[in-house]
Amino acid sequence: MSTKPYKGFEPKWVLTRAPENSYRSIFRWGDPEFFKYPKESLYNYVKSRCGLNDDDFRQYNDDIGMEPVELGKEYAPKISKTPQTKISEWVSAPFKVTLFLFIIFAAIIPTIPKGIRKSMLSSQNALKYQ
Repeated sequence: MSTKPYKGFEPKWVLTRAPENSYRSIFRWGDPEFFKYPKESLYNYVKSRCGLNDDDFRQYNDDIGMEPVELGKEYAPKISKTPQTKISEWVSAPFKVTLFLFIIFAAIIPTIPKGIRKSMLSSQNALKYQ
């Protein structure tokens, strides 16, 4: 809950636990019995930023997510027990070579002393601009 009471109009916040399998319960984070509503300063900021007034918050005219979510079986995840494709079938050969070289260089570069690494980079830059 807010630490200070509102000085002006306070909307009628939803402070009841959402029914199981409702949209509100699915998107709920944390303890379903704990409710925290915005401080008055944030409420006033949102009103001014969005061009709203207190009348827009006097009552709930639309759905507030309390009805149960009912999805058909066509929306159930389709998980196969065995992989349908091997990684080698969808990764191209040039990518495999690039990945291999990246792994090798990532393992080798930290072992090269810092001074030599610096000179290697400066000699590569010198070759670029000849």
